[in-house]
Amino acid sequence: QPEPSPLRVPPPNAPLKFHLLTHDEHRGYLIAIGADQIDLLNRIVTGTGLHSADASTICRFITVDAKSRRPTNLTRKSFKSAMKRIFAHTFKTLPTAVPDSTQAELSEFTDRIFLSFDRGKQQKVNAIELACGFTVLCSGRKSDKLEHLFEMLDQDKDSLVSRDDITKFLQSFLTVLTCVSSSLSYLDGTPCGTDSRAASKAAMAGAEWAASQVFHTLKPRRDKICFDDFADWYTRGGYQNIPWLELLDLKKWCSHR
Repeated sequence: QPEPSPLRVPPPNAPLKFHLLTHDEHRGYLIAIGADQIDLLNRIVTGTGLHSADASTICRFITVDAKSRRPTNLTRKSFKSAMKRIFAHTFKTLPTAVPDSTQAELSEFTDRIFLSFDRGKQQKVNAIELACGFTVLCSGRKSDKLEHLFEMLDQDKDSLVSRDDITKFLQSFLTVLTCVSSSLSYLDGTPCGTDSRAASKAAMAGAEWAASQVFHTLKPRRDKICFDDFADWYTRGGYQNIPWLELLDLKKWCSHR
């Protein structure tokens, strides 16, 4: 099994690259987010005010239509309604009107997000998974976002989440990263598709591998962990396994200055 690559913030005009390890025969993926994609993301989050929005507020805008449903799915129409709520909120924080060019980029970007989360190609996405992934685009430190996500995934309010919950969160986070990536390749050099299906497969495989590392190390009695368990695992060496988790803090790689 290859060692995870340490996360290094690239210099201007250089791509951000990281290893995503998996259990499959290819051992993992090399994911690159090009400078042009980082610039695009920066224009979108700063131009719409999303970069200064609180993650928990944005999550509520996404899940409000789905709270009475099981499973909590959003149709494309419900998704668009959620996006309208989010950006009506963030646009208010801006000193000037959002240019048409930024709104066009935003529309194209949110369409890509929907397609990335619509893994079954049934014109619907899971609201909780979408909310988890969307936190990447909001303000806040990695630790604050993680704590909020643990609270959101804790459906029975016992302060514990399952391995499936951890996998779901990590997969959602990776779905957003692969959505903005410029290239995706296997670590062993085998050709890899670059379509949404290949990206979805990579996000799922990487999330399953990462969750297995967490639970193999912690060996929780009830097969559930709390936020402090995860935080302790990460600081004691888990960061070496999944250095890409640092990208939860958008300021570390997508400048807002």
